[in-house]
Amino acid sequence: MGSSVNRTILLGAIGRYGVEVRYANSGAPLASFTLVCSEQWQDGTMHELYIPCEIAGKRAEAASEVAAGTLVLFEGKLAKRKKGEQWELLVSGFELTPVLPPVSTASQERKEEDHEHTPPRPYRASRGPHAGGLQASLPCAALSSVPGL
Repeated sequence: MGSSVNRTILLGAIGRYGVEVRYANSGAPLASFTLVCSEQWQDGTMHELYIPCEIAGKRAEAASEVAAGTLVLFEGKLAKRKKGEQWELLVSGFELTPVLPPVSTASQERKEEDHEHTPPRPYRASRGPHAGGLQASLPCAALSSVPGL
């Protein structure tokens, strides 16, 4: 068998139910969430892709702090897990980095305008090869749609 690379980098919003953390019998945390990725088709209509994702270990506990609706950069690999009698394709993650805060109410937006925006703190257990920052990981089209980058 030849060489292969199993790596995904997704930019999307945490689904409406947020991040759910469960604990295995061993006590190890496992966070599950849906990542919503929107794309515009050639006919101009917007479509949403709902991608099941999970993170294990210390990163799972950190991911539980990310609110539903938050735009995140999620790095991981494609994986399969058995769900009943069928297999489900999902993304098993290495790193979850918030890009923008969740959609907020008008009163919160006024409060945020009074304060300078500080870059979000990455949720990662250790600094790895992608510690160079967000700009190195995002494609140019994604960067142009993120204010402040």
